[in-house]
Amino acid sequence: MIAIRPRQIFTFSFLLLLVVTIVLFSRPAQSLEKPPLITVTAEGKTSATPDQATLSLQFSETRLEASEARNLVDQQVARLIAVLENYAIKEQSLDTSQIHIQPQYDYRNNQREFRGYQVVRQVGFSLSDLSQLDALLKSLTENEVNQLNQIEFGLSKPAFYQHQALKHAMANAKATATRIAQGFGVTLGKIHSVSYQAQASELPQRQARMQMELASVQADSTYQQKDLDFMAHIQVAFTFE
Repeated sequence: MIAIRPRQIFTFSFLLLLVVTIVLFSRPAQSLEKPPLITVTAEGKTSATPDQATLSLQFSETRLEASEARNLVDQQVARLIAVLENYAIKEQSLDTSQIHIQPQYDYRNNQREFRGYQVVRQVGFSLSDLSQLDALLKSLTENEVNQLNQIEFGLSKPAFYQHQALKHAMANAKATATRIAQGFGVTLGKIHSVSYQAQASELPQRQARMQMELASVQADSTYQQKDLDFMAHIQVAFTFE
C-alpha cells in the first residue's frame, strides 16, 4: 500500500488550484478582445424658419424724487401692457420685474452736482406671430419706449428639428456602413458603440440699441430672417461577419 504524505496532498491541491485560477482569469481576457468593426462618421441637418421673436425693451425716467421717477415708469409700462393685449404675446413670457434705481450726478469744475434719481425698468416678452412684428414695432415707437435693446428670433419647438437632424444622421450612418460592408463582401452586424453630438446655429439677433425716437420703423418694413440650421454628428461602430 502506497502512503501519500500530507505534504504531497498539499502540493497537488495547490497545483490544481493554480491551473483552475489561470483558466478562469484567462477567459475574461479573451472575451474583452475587440471584435472587428466598421466605424463610420455621419452628419444630419435640418433647417427651419423662425416662428417667434423675443424683444427686450427699456423704460427710464430721471426725477429729483425717486418715487416720482418710478411712478412715471410704472405708468409707461402699464400702457405698454395694454398695447400688447392686441398682439399674440406668448403666454407667461412677459417679464416686467427688473428695475434699477440709481442717483445721477453732473460733474462741473471738479464738483459733483446731484441731478436726480434715474429709474430704469426692463421689459421682455415673446411674440408668437411674426406677421405682427412690423405693426408691433410701430406701436412701440408711439408708446414712450425709451430703448429697444434686442430682437431675438427663434423657434417654439426646437427639439423637434434637432430630433429630425439626428434621424438624418442615423440614416446616413447606416447607409454608409452598409455600402462599405457590401464593397468588402461582408455582412453588416449589430451596433457596437455610438457617440452623438448636437449643434444648432446661433439664434439670429437684431441688436437694436436705438432710442425710440427712431420712428424710422416704417409700417411697410419687413423683417426677413434666415433659417435656423440644426446639425447632428454621430460616430457608429458596427460589427460584421
